[in-house]
This record gives sequence, C-alpha cells and structure tokens, in this order.
Amino acid sequence: MSSTQKFAIRSRTGLFTPDLAFETIVKKQMQKLKEPSLKCVDMVASELTSTIRKCSSKLSQYPHLREEMERIVTTHIRDREGKTKDQVMLLIDIELSYMNTNHEDFIGFANAQQRSSQMNKKKTAGNQVIRKGWLTINNIGIMKGGSKEYWFVLTAENLSWYKDDEVRM
Repeated sequence: MSSTQKFAIRSRTGLFTPDLAFETIVKKQMQKLKEPSLKCVDMVASELTSTIRKCSSKLSQYPHLREEMERIVTTHIRDREGKTKDQVMLLIDIELSYMNTNHEDFIGFANAQQRSSQMNKKKTAGNQVIRKGWLTINNIGIMKGGSKEYWFVLTAENLSWYKDDEVRM
C-alpha cells in the first residue's frame, strides 16, 4: 500500500458504514437533486417571463416598444436560465466529487456518541432548579402602592411563577 493510500484510509475513519457503501448511498441521493433543481430553474424562468408579459401589457399603447422590451428581457432571461442550469449542474458535480467526512459539521460514528452525551448533559442541566421561593412584586398596574406574591421556580432555561407553591407543568 502506498503512502497516499494509507493517508486516504486514515483521513476517512470514524464512519459508521464502510466508505464505499457510504459514498454510493450519498451519491445516489445527490443525483436525485439534479432533476428537481433544474425544474426549479425552469419554474423561476417561466415565472419571470410571465411577470414580464404582465408588466409589458401596461405598454399596450406603444406596441413596438412593448414587443421590443419583451423580446430583449425574455432573451436575457433565457440566456441566464441556461447559465444558471450550468452552474447548478456544476455545483452538484462538485458536491459529488468529494465528500468531506472530516468537516466539523459532519457527524461520524465517533462524534455521534459524544454529541449525544453532551446534549443529554445540557438537557439535564437545563431542568435543574437553581432557586425557588416566594417573590413579592410591588406597584402592580392599577393597584398603585399594592403588592402581590408569586411562587417562582428558576431553572437554567426559564423562570416560571405561580399563584401558590404547587408547581404545575
């Protein structure tokens, strides 16, 4: 095995499936993006052309100007439609050419368990009660000079208050 092959194997560790199977599945899914992406470009171009026709109807008293304006703008839209489709295809081909499983946003098998335990710790910490007790609020709205007592529960994520010391969820 050459040194480059060894490097390629080491740079792709931590996946929960074999590399070849993973790449095959992902590439099939990426290929499925081509058709809807191109249809989206067609729909946008069609909608722009339709909008141009509606706008140019306001120029009905100037038929030559209306026709020329429609022709120029529609030609430009069709030209850009072709270039946009080329860019979409290029972007998908770029995404298909290399799958960076070492990127920080990619959760491989090794990182999945670590992130799961971190999330569980955060959830547990978020539900821990920091402080609870009676809170007196003075000068409430219409009750000038008055006060009202509330039972409060403060956690890392929120503050809740109740009319009595019975906590309701």
